Amino acid sequence: MRVISEVPRERVRLLRILKLYTLYSLFSAILCSMLVGLYLFSEKPHRSILYLVGTFLFVTTYLMHLDFLDKLKKTRFNSYWMFFRRYSPPFGSYGFLHIIISLVLAIADVLKGGYGVLAALIAVKGLFEIVLHDEIHSLMVLSYLHFELTMSNIDLLVIVDPFSK
Repeated sequence: MRVISEVPRERVRLLRILKLYTLYSLFSAILCSMLVGLYLFSEKPHRSILYLVGTFLFVTTYLMHLDFLDKLKKTRFNSYWMFFRRYSPPFGSYGFLHIIISLVLAIADVLKGGYGVLAALIAVKGLFEIVLHDEIHSLMVLSYLHFELTMSNIDLLVIVDPFSK
């Protein structure tokens, strides 16, 4: 039996989202570091420390996702499902946490002021995490099905309906 499958669109979409996310993280790190300098010169050390932590958060996110993007480009599509299961950062798990932190910072911005930029940056980071989580899980399933089809193990594949009793 000959199997013809086309899945480049989904892979390209994930790579584009990851590239956009790494660029966003780099931009956010640069913006937060500029705000660190601004708040240091205006003698507001508590805000500069908060934006310094934000700078480190976005720099580590940038480096982590740049490494992930590099490894993802080298991985064959058939083995994406194994790669995503082995890779350690839990994509999307912290998305809602980032949104909650941004809400706390937005409330602090309303009460004292000066935290709105960081709140917006972290909220967008949380949305990126949620979108990445959905894309990665969709590609895991698609990659596993592609792997089973190309290895001719389709007769051993069992799809269980989660809504049936």
